[in-house]
Amino acid sequence: MNIQILFIAIYRALECLEEETGNAEISAYLDKANPYVFKDRKSADPVIFNEFVKWIEEKKIHLTLDNSYETARKYISENTSFIEIFNDIDSEEWHDLIDIIKDEEPQLVEESCE
Repeated sequence: MNIQILFIAIYRALECLEEETGNAEISAYLDKANPYVFKDRKSADPVIFNEFVKWIEEKKIHLTLDNSYETARKYISENTSFIEIFNDIDSEEWHDLIDIIKDEEPQLVEESCE
């Protein structure tokens, strides 16, 4: 799985949760993390995406569809205060979201090692 697909999925899941809850802290985070600002599909604030990549590398995570949900949960738990809200997303919804993103961003799927 491409690391950008995982990053976009985290963003999109949090975006949905922010819309449902109106959580201002999530909204502020999303403004900086938004991968739809630039064509490269990295965060609006490059530091956010770079730290995400660094976290994945430090944990030595080999990303797969099967571990993407737990990886997202662990990242959110360790790097934000949104884990309780994120837990409202179940693994089936998560996999559906990944499929949507893959359909929307075929260039990222082609770059993937899967």
